[in-house]
Amino acid sequence: MSIHRKICLVVLGLVGAAVLPAAPAEFDWQSQVQSAADGQWQITVQCNVAENCYLDSGMTYVNVLLDDDSTMELAPQRAPEAGKYTAGKHHWRGTAKHKPVQTQINFQGCRGEECLMPQQILIALSGEKPAVKSAAGDDAPQLPDSLAAALESYSQVRTVSGLLTEAELVGFLQGQGTDNVEAGTRAPDMSFWAILLLVVLGGLGLNLTPCVLPMIPINLAIIGAGTGSTSRWQGFRRGTAYALGITLAYGVLGLLAAFGGRSFGSLNSSSIFNWVIAAVFLLLALGMFGVYELDFSRFSTIFQRKGGKKFQLPPEISAFGMGVVAALLAGACVAPVVITVILLAAQLYSQGHSWGVLLPFALGLSMALPWPLLGAGLSVLPKPGAWMVRVKQLFGALILGMALYYGYLGWTLYGGSVDQQKATDSFTAEVVQAAANDESVLIDCWATWCKNCTVLEARLEAPEVQAVLKERRIRIIKFQAEKSSDPEVKAFMQRYDLRGLPSLVLLEKGSQL
Repeated sequence: MSIHRKICLVVLGLVGAAVLPAAPAEFDWQSQVQSAADGQWQITVQCNVAENCYLDSGMTYVNVLLDDDSTMELAPQRAPEAGKYTAGKHHWRGTAKHKPVQTQINFQGCRGEECLMPQQILIALSGEKPAVKSAAGDDAPQLPDSLAAALESYSQVRTVSGLLTEAELVGFLQGQGTDNVEAGTRAPDMSFWAILLLVVLGGLGLNLTPCVLPMIPINLAIIGAGTGSTSRWQGFRRGTAYALGITLAYGVLGLLAAFGGRSFGSLNSSSIFNWVIAAVFLLLALGMFGVYELDFSRFSTIFQRKGGKKFQLPPEISAFGMGVVAALLAGACVAPVVITVILLAAQLYSQGHSWGVLLPFALGLSMALPWPLLGAGLSVLPKPGAWMVRVKQLFGALILGMALYYGYLGWTLYGGSVDQQKATDSFTAEVVQAAANDESVLIDCWATWCKNCTVLEARLEAPEVQAVLKERRIRIIKFQAEKSSDPEVKAFMQRYDLRGLPSLVLLEKGSQL
């Protein structure tokens, strides 16, 4: 199970359905348990997700506790779309030999770009309702005295939850509000264009590596293109067929990455999984630096018949097939880059970025772009030399950067790396310092599992936002709300009536009334 599974409920009667009462209204959970004729138990859990809402598949799990003290996880009847269970009805089903005692549903729901805090509700199959602590009274969570005293010197101006654009952030700070801005009108995330540009440049650059560039004239001669063709048109056709083979092969790999990406959602919140991915990237980077060779092209002989006879096919089809084989049986300079892009595509797809599935296709298309022109003999290839090794090492440096990123991500997700008490003490000290300097405070509530929190943090650094912060003497202080079950986090979220992340709280000097 994922480290950050924190959430929601458990089920109900031996036969029949019941709604989990403490779940948010946007996520209507029901559960049904029936005894089958063969003595087994059929368990069905349903969630009705409201419009403009979704469940994060990487944070949603349905488990059943059986009377033999074992636990089984129910499988979703329908796979999530891009890492999300979108609006509509979703079912989880399973069959157990032993009698179900309790069904636990773990989930995290999101409304638009605001994700609610993970929750947990348990309901016994006997129908007994779980003990729920009151939000007020003696059992209500309390902030540490030092933090409560520091916050008492401020008055709450306004709060907002969800991902805002730079313009919306300026409006929020200036008191113009953000309610009139629809999510659909917000600026697109520029990370798409940055990643796509990097992949396209990478695909073009792969043609300049020492494993590819010297082989281009040889491959052109094999498919009967380039200077070996009888006409430019013939060479163009065969070069285009070769390019289509490369592009199609990588496009299929992108679709496979989408399938694999469905499981990434439940894995990428695990520190161990991220460390494994970091180790894979490290090994790929070492291959690009020449420590070893990851060369799939050595297996190309399996496509030849005994005796060295090749398959007899029309020239264009043969060129297309060679493009597919060349893409799949990548050489030592290409294979690490291809694997890196596939892993990146799966990761992005699991995070709800459907365009991630296009990255391997974009890599293949950009790598194949020169081939129609090369086939027609319209380009002059650069002279091979030591500079090709530098190109290969540049790719190695980029992959090494990916290894460092996933290694750092694994560390931030490691349970021991999040000390809520230490984080709260640091937050308290900053609030006290801001009060001493007579500064207003913008509290940025975040968590490592909150994807939009990272995006919002970058947008807070935008020049137009920083100008308003400086003009109004507002200090940004981050509050880490890692675990909703933590008393300090719960007390803080209740104090400012925050239900999800990312959230911003604007405070000005002056005691609360």
